[in-house]
Amino acid sequence: MLATLSIAPVSFQIDLAMIARLGAGAPAAYALLARVALLDAVLVAAVGGVASVIVAKERDTCGRSRIVAQLWVVALVVGGGAGAIGCLTYPSGLTLIGGTTEAVRLARSALGWHLAAIPFRVLSGVGLFILFATERGRVALCWKSFEIVLKAAAAYTLVYPLGFGFEGCFIAGFVAATAGATVTFAAARRDHDAAPRLPSWAFARSFLAQSLWEAARVLSPQLLVLTSLALFAAPWIGRFETARADAYAAGQILVLLLFTPFTALTRFLALRLSEWPRAEIASQIVHLWRQGIPVAVAAGTILLSSSGWIGQAIYQQEGRWWSTFVAALALSLPIRFATNVMRGALHADGRFADAATVDGLVACFVALPLTALGLHLDEPAVAYLALIAPEAICAAVLWRRLSDPREPTPQPALQC
Repeated sequence: MLATLSIAPVSFQIDLAMIARLGAGAPAAYALLARVALLDAVLVAAVGGVASVIVAKERDTCGRSRIVAQLWVVALVVGGGAGAIGCLTYPSGLTLIGGTTEAVRLARSALGWHLAAIPFRVLSGVGLFILFATERGRVALCWKSFEIVLKAAAAYTLVYPLGFGFEGCFIAGFVAATAGATVTFAAARRDHDAAPRLPSWAFARSFLAQSLWEAARVLSPQLLVLTSLALFAAPWIGRFETARADAYAAGQILVLLLFTPFTALTRFLALRLSEWPRAEIASQIVHLWRQGIPVAVAAGTILLSSSGWIGQAIYQQEGRWWSTFVAALALSLPIRFATNVMRGALHADGRFADAATVDGLVACFVALPLTALGLHLDEPAVAYLALIAPEAICAAVLWRRLSDPREPTPQPALQC
């Protein structure tokens, strides 16, 4: 699962390398469209994650086949709805964020292909997570590995020899998304003999509610980063220096690399812990902590000791805003491991709302105030407490939520 989830960031890097040769404005246009399209990217992750848990929790073959059959229709409706909303909001979003620059013109030229691909990306994401839920992760990894090669080859052909330019990169994305939806649908249908069928209202309502909560949880750190970056770049807060904004922006690239395994861990545990009796989940969490926290401590120690080299050799960063960021990030790794184990356990229990509520509240009322205070005081140590304190609070609150004796979220009864 980690390898499969890591392919998406690699695909972005390939896209950027492909269009960088098109000249000024192309990389900025790609980044602009990616920023505006954040919502549908979050939706793909949320819908796929919830679908995998629902499938994994159903042990009966008949019930699982019916779930898969209904998921295809729900995913198609969700993807179509996201595409329709994008048609209405993305053009104005591009203008609002990018103004009237060349980057906006390029982004608008490719917007239609991006919107057309949304339903297929949702279907492909649901199909991949269904494969993971049914222990067919090897098939998912093989296909995603092939898909990235397919997309890169198609993008190069369309961008350069065929002369589609910037738009060609997104045509290739549409081709890859369509192929992904087709392949994963065929694999899941073969495994479960499940032709698409209209879902019951109870099933659709439960699935959509959990997906919206999970989308909110996935979106909250993205919004936190965007808001924090704006604060770091604001000249009216504290003693402004370019180095602090550069250090934070570069640090987010490092964060993306280090936090991808934690995302994969949460998804994996949501699948595996769903098979355990609820009474044994707490003991499993403690067992996982004993195994994983020492590894996270070791990783943090290595990161801390190599912060200077990483900053100068890879990110061209140095100084107090960089070194303090890396130190806070290193200290947060063991805490983040512990909290992601608990998030996985809550997801396995169908309690997506609990995880989303806690994450959203600490981001709003702990992380942002600490960041603003640290910038105002010109104290990196205070600003970067936003990497540690929210996770520590999450750890305490999530443990209390897991100890709550409430019943797990019910799943609609399914009959063949």
